[in-house]
Amino acid sequence: MKKYVQSIKNFWHLIDAFWARLKYHNPSKNLIVIGVTGTDGKTTTANLIQFLLQSQGVKVGLVSTIDAKIGDKSIDTGFHVTSPDASDLQELLSEMVASNMTHVVLEVTSHALDQHRFYGIHFDIAVLTNLSHEHLDYHGNMDSYGASKAKLFKNAKLSVLNHDDESFSLFERQTRNFVTYGIKKKSTYQATTGELKEFGQEFNINGLATRTNLFGKYNIYNILAASAVLGELKFNLENVLASLPNFPQLAGRFEILNYGQPFLVVVDFAHTPRALDVLLTNINELKESESLVGGIKLTQKSKIILVFGCAGLRDSLKRPLMGEIAVKLADLSIFTAEDPRTENLNQIFSQMVSGAIKAGGKENVDFAVFPNRKEAIGRALNIAKKGDIIVVTGKGHEKTMAIGSAEVSWSDSGVFKELIGKHYAN
Repeated sequence: MKKYVQSIKNFWHLIDAFWARLKYHNPSKNLIVIGVTGTDGKTTTANLIQFLLQSQGVKVGLVSTIDAKIGDKSIDTGFHVTSPDASDLQELLSEMVASNMTHVVLEVTSHALDQHRFYGIHFDIAVLTNLSHEHLDYHGNMDSYGASKAKLFKNAKLSVLNHDDESFSLFERQTRNFVTYGIKKKSTYQATTGELKEFGQEFNINGLATRTNLFGKYNIYNILAASAVLGELKFNLENVLASLPNFPQLAGRFEILNYGQPFLVVVDFAHTPRALDVLLTNINELKESESLVGGIKLTQKSKIILVFGCAGLRDSLKRPLMGEIAVKLADLSIFTAEDPRTENLNQIFSQMVSGAIKAGGKENVDFAVFPNRKEAIGRALNIAKKGDIIVVTGKGHEKTMAIGSAEVSWSDSGVFKELIGKHYAN
């Protein structure tokens, strides 16, 4: 029944997309369109492509989770939304054409592909970051989820695929023409493993030395994907990589907050099992190498204090998985609210706790439950000692939290700033 209802909704989405394309005179035909999809890393990769194109003098627009960019103008794309509705999307593209943009980078979700929001947009390049467990409340299973993602690649002129990802063979079969990027497997665009530095990391792409202020192997993959796009658009790769160190910090993407506290605070959007695993693995690597990050000297004795939740009325299967990952990779995990919507928080927590216990975690030793997110962050601040690491995930850049049927003003970084100020004032 659920699938039947959704198919009817998708039909109306298709009609909306058809008329929106006509209303705005099919603006994408006047643009080189680059689409980025995948479970994790879409926003960083899309922003990297836009930044690197801009560094080469290209007039390029962007539609991502964080915002839409047309020249110097930034436009809010809505609450908890990655891909806008078709009418909003076509209007944005029309405005980009009117502003003399020649290229556009679009962050593309599986929901939007399933709902025909990108109908009539012909992609010149389609990029895959990775594929892992997410949105199974909507898609039902991984096969359906992957099939929705694969729609982007069937008609793209060129696909850029992650050769190291387990999903590679699925997407290879869906595309007519592709290049690859990777670290482990021989690829068209090949990188070495990064060497950690105070500012980030150094590595090579196709033999060209480069550096970035972004931490983590996962960001090398994001940079590889972006570099592949620029390379296939025939830009000089050495010139492109020379601008990489100037890539700005993105809101809620391994965002380091420094308000004078003696411990590291990181805000990140990680809200899937894979993203949480990769993020915490990266932070443990920074501990083991005793890196200086954000002005804080980490040691092998630094404690990782994780604050996170799982969204209500969304994929419940990932909740125990994330509870398990948290206990395995963090020293203390504080489970809290994250867009609970109308679902009972206790139900969400019980599923997270089941995963934590499965991993051998003990309540009030390895994990604790604080339903109020502000109180949970406050608890982390009270526990943290010099050189420790507080990581809060799931909300990232977002400025609201869905509680009940309302959108309540919220900012993880804003709450940290407020509470750290009070903490040290006392």
